[in-house]
Amino acid sequence: LLRGAGGLTAWLAPPQAWAWRPWRADAVRQTDWVGCVLPHAAAWYRRQRVPADFVGHPLASAPPLPPGRPEVVALLPGSRPGTAARLLPLMLEAAARLRREVPSLEVVWGRSPGLAPDLPDGWPAWARVADGARAALRQAGSAWVGAGTATLDAVLAGRPCVVVARLDPAAEWLAKRLVRVPAVGLPNLVLGRRAFPECVLQDCTPAAIAAAALGLLHAPETWAPSVEAVRARLRRSDWGGEVATHLLRLLARRAPPMLRASPASPAAGARERGGSDV
Repeated sequence: LLRGAGGLTAWLAPPQAWAWRPWRADAVRQTDWVGCVLPHAAAWYRRQRVPADFVGHPLASAPPLPPGRPEVVALLPGSRPGTAARLLPLMLEAAARLRREVPSLEVVWGRSPGLAPDLPDGWPAWARVADGARAALRQAGSAWVGAGTATLDAVLAGRPCVVVARLDPAAEWLAKRLVRVPAVGLPNLVLGRRAFPECVLQDCTPAAIAAAALGLLHAPETWAPSVEAVRARLRRSDWGGEVATHLLRLLARRAPPMLRASPASPAAGARERGGSDV
């Protein structure tokens, strides 16, 4: 409606149509400018004839969390009740298996606020609960994370992760035909390689999760370069300023010619010199 009335429209962090349901790009294409927080998303949207730019990720400019305890793992199965109910038992069983090799292992579930406060039956003594993902990550040295934006949040917080994804049979059948990405974890997509282990669909078993996590526990320092590489790839010195610059350029297209700043104008020259023309 706004664009039809002659207004300008911008879309920050558009849908992940590059991963699935690509037809959603049709709606995004109606905007005058799109700001993407992932570099591969901007490249994909440009191929769909969408005026998109990569502006950096806001969390990449924030400092990572202080180091956590290496023997503590954050369990982040997701915020949706169905996903959490599907992944949390797998994670707990994987942790029980891993404790046979690492008896000091503890886990902390970052329970999302929208989930029921009751603990599942048979909750083990070596498992704790924290209020939300951030609180769990603060205690842990690594994380097991349900596929989605939380994987990127964990790595940007300074925690290497095992990416976990399991769907019901019908959804798995559909995902195999609609999902168009070489990896599921966003950190891996950002780097263009599987830097962090993934246990996905039929390969998402307690045994596979435990095996993948063993490397994070035994040699956590080997993952530091990949964690920093993700931060460096997404970081901008001034994320808010980057977005504002693009928005000002967009507004300048509609400004009357007499109001458009020109590098040769006295006002622009004064600004470049740090002075004023008044």
